[in-house]
Amino acid sequence: MSRFFIICYTLVLNGVILNAQSQFFKHFTTDNGLPHDITYQIIQDQEGFIWIGTDNGLVKFDGNHFKSYNYKEGLDSSFVIDIIENYSNQSFYIATWGAGVYQLKNDSIYHISVGQKKLTKIDNIHLLSNNLLYANVNRYNFSIYDLNKNQNQNYYLKNKNKERQQLHLDTIFSRNDSTNTQMLSNESIINDTLFIHSNFKGDRITDNVKGVYTLDIKTLKVTSIFHEVKNKKIYTITKADSMFFLGGLNTIYKYKDDRMIDSIVLPTNMQRTIIDIQVKDSTLYCIGKSITDASRVTLKYDLESEKLIDLSKEIGIKSMVSDNLIDKNGNLWITTYGEGVYMLPKDPPFFLGSNTFINHDLKDIGKLDSTLYVLSTNRLYKIKDKQILSSISITEHREKIQANKNNHSINIFGSYEGKKYKIQETPVNVVANKQFELLTEDGSILISNKNVKHGGELNAYKDGGKIYSISFKRDLLKEVYIHKGKLYIIRDNQPGIRIYDAYTGTLIETWDKTTGFPLQKVTKVLFHNHKIWIASNRGLFIVEENKIRKNFSEQKGLLSNHINDIYFDQHNILWIATQRGVNIYKNDIMYTLDKDSGQKSSFVTSIMELDDHIYISGNKGMFIKHNLYPFKVKSNTDIIIKKKEANFIVNPINYLNPNSIKIQYKINKDSWRHLNADTLFVQYLSHGIHKIQFKYKDGLSDWKINSPQSFTIYHPWYERPWFVTFLVIITSALLLVIISLKLEQSKAKNSFLKATLHERELLKKELTNVHKNIAQDFHDELGNKIASISVLSNLMSKKMKENTKEFKQIKKINRDSNSLYSGMRDFIWSLDQNSNELDHVFCYLKDFGEDLFSNSDITFYVENLDIPRQISLPYYWSKQLIFIFKEAMTNCIKHSKATEVVLHLNIQDDRLIISLHDNGIGCIIESLKRKNGLVNMTERAKKINSVLDIKNENGLKISFTGKLNL
Repeated sequence: MSRFFIICYTLVLNGVILNAQSQFFKHFTTDNGLPHDITYQIIQDQEGFIWIGTDNGLVKFDGNHFKSYNYKEGLDSSFVIDIIENYSNQSFYIATWGAGVYQLKNDSIYHISVGQKKLTKIDNIHLLSNNLLYANVNRYNFSIYDLNKNQNQNYYLKNKNKERQQLHLDTIFSRNDSTNTQMLSNESIINDTLFIHSNFKGDRITDNVKGVYTLDIKTLKVTSIFHEVKNKKIYTITKADSMFFLGGLNTIYKYKDDRMIDSIVLPTNMQRTIIDIQVKDSTLYCIGKSITDASRVTLKYDLESEKLIDLSKEIGIKSMVSDNLIDKNGNLWITTYGEGVYMLPKDPPFFLGSNTFINHDLKDIGKLDSTLYVLSTNRLYKIKDKQILSSISITEHREKIQANKNNHSINIFGSYEGKKYKIQETPVNVVANKQFELLTEDGSILISNKNVKHGGELNAYKDGGKIYSISFKRDLLKEVYIHKGKLYIIRDNQPGIRIYDAYTGTLIETWDKTTGFPLQKVTKVLFHNHKIWIASNRGLFIVEENKIRKNFSEQKGLLSNHINDIYFDQHNILWIATQRGVNIYKNDIMYTLDKDSGQKSSFVTSIMELDDHIYISGNKGMFIKHNLYPFKVKSNTDIIIKKKEANFIVNPINYLNPNSIKIQYKINKDSWRHLNADTLFVQYLSHGIHKIQFKYKDGLSDWKINSPQSFTIYHPWYERPWFVTFLVIITSALLLVIISLKLEQSKAKNSFLKATLHERELLKKELTNVHKNIAQDFHDELGNKIASISVLSNLMSKKMKENTKEFKQIKKINRDSNSLYSGMRDFIWSLDQNSNELDHVFCYLKDFGEDLFSNSDITFYVENLDIPRQISLPYYWSKQLIFIFKEAMTNCIKHSKATEVVLHLNIQDDRLIISLHDNGIGCIIESLKRKNGLVNMTERAKKINSVLDIKNENGLKISFTGKLNL
């Protein structure tokens, strides 16, 4: 009876304490990817995956992703009630409500015909040897399906003597035997033994088995066991090691072999039927069903401390609990009818947030007389034994707290003095800055600080008299430490650390970037294990013998380079508060406490230890972790690696901190590489045998390295090295043959081209000689005769009378002969080989222009006469250019009324541009009655594939543009 009162007291006490706390747990609902919030049985398979039956199919969970199985995958009912794993053939059996039993194997689902055509509503299933035991909806029978023989047998339990309420379970009766009353039962399988006991469903409306029995399905022999409870209703049986735990009405019975060694009686006000028991170490996790309202809760009972806790109440589960599971890492999973799935980690921390603190943005923690004082933006809290004892409102906005042991008071400080308060009996002072009173190691000198105008001051006293003073103008002291006769001073507005002699006040050295210490804003200094530990906004620095021996930053595992606090706990483990969370430093390795681990604050401000607990404050509240034993490095991660064709599928499993997982791989003798996806493609590797190795870790573990495994890459014969080599050789040989043939053809072609060019040169020389001879013949024969006609006609005109018919005819003969002579000169010039040189053409045009305009009022200019190099014009160009610009100059002198004419030559890349520009009246080409001259000029340009542009531009501008063969 004494145990009953202990449990009652414990339950009530824990209810008071834990109402003010928030035990860390994870809650998975449809918001996180769970297909439905009504969930049933839950198991963990041998690989580590969690499987959950829901009202919207079966789901597989790895800690990060839910994979659903429903109609699309082969189920005919989305209501999955139960699931079991068959280790022997690596498959699963699924019980559905409305569609019978299914088998899941190799990610495919098959329906199993268990011999019941009409009865499809399966309540639960078990494996018994190689048989499938299942219970149907009416619960008055169970069936056993032989998986090898595909045979099904139904079993019915009946009461032989209803009047005497005495059960005789030594026989299994057939269904047709109506002389006995059918009974309600439940079945459990333990070590391949079938146990028959009471069923909690329909307990009030039908007969129920009392006691516990085993059934030999071969002989159909029923044997009563656990005789002390033969007249009691037992609703569940579990075995842990050599112990059996039996759940009854408000009682848990503990058996060793067949002897009861203990009974645990729950408080009478609970009135709960224990319908499920899970055992982990010395803790029982039970489902208790109320006998008044049928509600179901998860209860936790510690066998050593004899404490009973209503976990459903503690974490706020309002729906009925459907199943419990203890996974391989000791985490507790709870499925519910309407609230999804809960997961409570083993040894869960606590987090006090907005439900506990009025303002959960916590700034600092101080410790005074085994009590914690926690400062939020405008409030101060007093905490002891994980409970808030009291809190007061602070009107000033302050962010730092200091515990004064000498006068048993609390200082909260900022930029100015403020009010005085009391929290319970502890004085609280609002001061401008932190107060220091330090003694040297030998106790001979007292060092304290005070504020002075525009700064701070540090004074040292010996035997009551001041021996030195250190002043800081326009700055205040942030921290002051004494270590081995030295003062380590951190100031608000000065980077680094200043080190003084504590006995004389002399500056010894400075630790900042000028002396090789990359310190900017220093937040805290600790002297521990003959080392100096410096927290700063640029990471963590470890100093030995005045030199930085190690430093840690984000690249080396810190969550953030900006560190707000560091703290060594009772186990000499360093806890680090950063702007992005908490790091734990142990054995030169940084570990991580992230949101998945229960530390919900996005940035952390302070760390303190009290009564074997670590307290961590942050912007979302306070994280509390049990710290009786040192932080243990433990992996929460497993990885499942499966090779599929030429790929490796890597599936990490982590239910605590999945977002901190890192996976690396190494192929053959390559270096380690990060795996950034769940599929690793290796088809690019060469044909043959390779070795691959994986390693992985999470934020709370070290690297775990898998054994190397060999795999073979197969490539088609046409992709293998020998074929590629053969193909290269054949291709190279063919290329050599082709190149040789091409070279022969090229030689022959070159010879032909050389002969052609030589012949062309000969023809060119011959053509030049022909041109020269024609020109000479024209000059000697025709030219002389035309010249003679011109001279004779001129002489005759002088002897004749003017205005006579004969005189006019002689004058016409004279003019025509002169014109013919001039045209013949142009023709003879064009036949000359030198007439194809650009400089000759331009000089000819220049001379023609100067002669033409010399007897007129028009001034003739030439621009860019200097041609950069000798340029030969294409065939037939010179003649056309002469005719074009002679016509242009002639038109200019006749019609332009200009005073100036400019002939311009320009060469741009491979284009020749010659223009004639006058400053005359211009003309509107469209309005001209006679356009023959302009049309002829344009046509001449087209004949040599060039362009002639005629436009009004402060006069008339005629531009020729043609492409040269440079």
